Amino acid sequence: MTAMKAYGHIKNLDQIKNTFKECKSHYRLGRNMYPQYIQSVLQTGDLSTAYKAYREFMDHLKMKEVSSCLAEIVSECVIRNNLELALRATSEFQEKQLEWDTYALTRTKKALWAGYSHLIPVDSTINTESIERFTTLYIDKLNDKNQPTRLKKLFTPAHLYVLFQLFSINVLPSIKTFNYLLECQSLDNQYGKVKSILSMMQSSNIQPDSFTVSILLRTFGSSLSGEDKMTLYHILSAADKKMDIDVHKTFLKIFTDIAHVKKSTEVLFTAKEQGVGLSEDSYMTILSGYIKKGAIEKGFKVLNDSHVNNMDCYAMLFEAFLERGQLLDCIIHYRELKKAKPAYMHAIETNRRIFKAVLTANIARRDWPRCRSLLHSRHIEFTPKTIMRIMNVLLGLKYKDQYIMDGKDMVKALECMENSLKVYLNSQGISRLIMVMGDRGECEACYSLYNYVRSDPASNKRCASSKLYLAMMDAAVKNSDGRKLERAWVDMQYRSQYTRPDRELKKEIHSLSAYNILLNGYASLLPRPDLTKTKRVFKKILNQNLIPDTGTYNILIKAFVNSDNIEAAYKILYKMIKSGIKPDSYTTNTILTGIINSQDWGSVEKFIQQMKRLKLASHFDIITYNLLLQGFLHLDSRTLDYVHLLKLRHKWERAERIEKRNASRALSSADVWNIFESATGYKRSDVLDTAEDPPSIYLRKDMDYPDLCKQLVSLDLPTSSHEEQPKTPNAFVQLFSNSSNIKPDAATYKLFIKAFTIAGDKHSASKVYQWMHHHSLK
Repeated sequence: MTAMKAYGHIKNLDQIKNTFKECKSHYRLGRNMYPQYIQSVLQTGDLSTAYKAYREFMDHLKMKEVSSCLAEIVSECVIRNNLELALRATSEFQEKQLEWDTYALTRTKKALWAGYSHLIPVDSTINTESIERFTTLYIDKLNDKNQPTRLKKLFTPAHLYVLFQLFSINVLPSIKTFNYLLECQSLDNQYGKVKSILSMMQSSNIQPDSFTVSILLRTFGSSLSGEDKMTLYHILSAADKKMDIDVHKTFLKIFTDIAHVKKSTEVLFTAKEQGVGLSEDSYMTILSGYIKKGAIEKGFKVLNDSHVNNMDCYAMLFEAFLERGQLLDCIIHYRELKKAKPAYMHAIETNRRIFKAVLTANIARRDWPRCRSLLHSRHIEFTPKTIMRIMNVLLGLKYKDQYIMDGKDMVKALECMENSLKVYLNSQGISRLIMVMGDRGECEACYSLYNYVRSDPASNKRCASSKLYLAMMDAAVKNSDGRKLERAWVDMQYRSQYTRPDRELKKEIHSLSAYNILLNGYASLLPRPDLTKTKRVFKKILNQNLIPDTGTYNILIKAFVNSDNIEAAYKILYKMIKSGIKPDSYTTNTILTGIINSQDWGSVEKFIQQMKRLKLASHFDIITYNLLLQGFLHLDSRTLDYVHLLKLRHKWERAERIEKRNASRALSSADVWNIFESATGYKRSDVLDTAEDPPSIYLRKDMDYPDLCKQLVSLDLPTSSHEEQPKTPNAFVQLFSNSSNIKPDAATYKLFIKAFTIAGDKHSASKVYQWMHHHSLK
């Protein structure tokens, strides 16, 4: 011990370690040796080594001796400005719930308080008032987004909880401090800590106030019924004649979230009676409740009766009309607002949200003269982003589940805004519009937009970008339109003309990636790929002296698989391997898809064994798992895609014929359940018994605050943990002997939802959907 002390004074860490090691190998160490070793190492300034030794020695020391060693480490860490390590050590000690030595506790508290006093201006004495101030300033720092990264690590909800536990030993914190801490842990979803804080309040006989209960209600209130929530509000109102504004706002949000307009309005009037002035945010909260209920007109009445002049509140309602497809109502109420508030005419006309909502409503009604008039007399600045936002809203507008704007009108809307404003979308914005309309099956409209952009003299820059052509090709592939795919592919070779003053046509040779896009387009055509053109493009690739890559071979394999020519797909695979190009998971999964579609399960197993011999079994993943499952469930993805495409083209009779033909092959609901149990390992009863509604509790009107707290805390905690996957010997995932970690994902459950829907069992489909969300798979 004397030698270690001496080596500690001269900061010789190696000699300290050697001395301790030598003693340990020859003698039975006394308990005093462990603290002395830590103290000597600390003297050298090597905090991490001391901390590591402290953790290793914990089992050799008595509880109070552990706290003494901790105090040594924390004190030295604070002196050497390593507050993070001091907090880590203290947190571990607190989590183990070890007993404190009185002197060690005092020393640790003082050290951490002193460490934070350099960052937070607090008194040197730890008492009720100083803890309250410390907590307030700590949370301010925690919420400061502009803090340096090194300080952010010192201000976290977890650290605050540890510090509070420590500082409040032998000191009684105020209700305000408890409330700050409760809110902080609640916002961080630390529900267990919320319960611990409430237990501390109860043991300290600290009576909760209305703000405490409002925090608990936000945390656990989802388990209360609407009536119980209103009862709770009445209890608080009766007990506290002038509740804090935050409590009113909490209840406003709660009733708005459950779309209880009547109760949220009652809270509003109660607040007024108590003389509490609600902010504009509170009115917006109420309005969102009216919007959820579809009572938008009543929202206008509340704003007018309350003499609210914040135009953003009105903008919420105009935007709500748009979302619901009530275009004329949006326009009429805009006129009425201008008549009702002539003194606020400038505020109305310069409010960006209101103007954009009204303009969008007029565009959606195809009132082009009115649109041009609004644009020419506007009082707001327009940028390409503004136009893009309006176009995005127009794309999503629906009425009775039908899109209000078709692709042709979308093109006309863009022309109207660009020509009136002389402001133009960039290539990225145009590409986005083409791709979205392509997803909607409006390939003709995509092509019209494509041609409009390329014919506009102001479009030089956006036409020179490859994004425009790639988007058009993507839309053509999705809609199985080979002609438009070819046109865009050829046009892309001449896009450099838009960067030349003389518009000289100069052809650029396409790269391999561009050839792969064209190749993929032909391979993806529905109902069958164009093999003739696929082979022709592949020959062009070779003639251009381009070397096919993994993507090229994968597309060729895909083309033959989609043509039901598995033998040819095999030949491409072996040619690929022979060329020195290693197949990837897409390669093996594509071939597997073709074999599965033929329902030849013997060939499936044979193929898997073959891939194992070629050392390609590592490519079998969750996608492979789902492909097998898709085959067992008789879900042919290409047929489903083709039916979807026919419906987008309004070829209903042909789509119906194919669906009827597939219905004859569909599995029964019982068969789907059997596959579900085998594939996932879960029983049918587990899924069908999934709870839909959270439990409710009963609240008496004569209940006091402590009883309320006990009731609320007794509710089930929200959970984010995933349940473990049960093991079953029958699960077909055993086909993947090297992939025992494969578990069903969201795509897996969606396949079952589809299978149950086709089988006509919507109840089971709904239950599987609930199960998927219960397991946080979305």
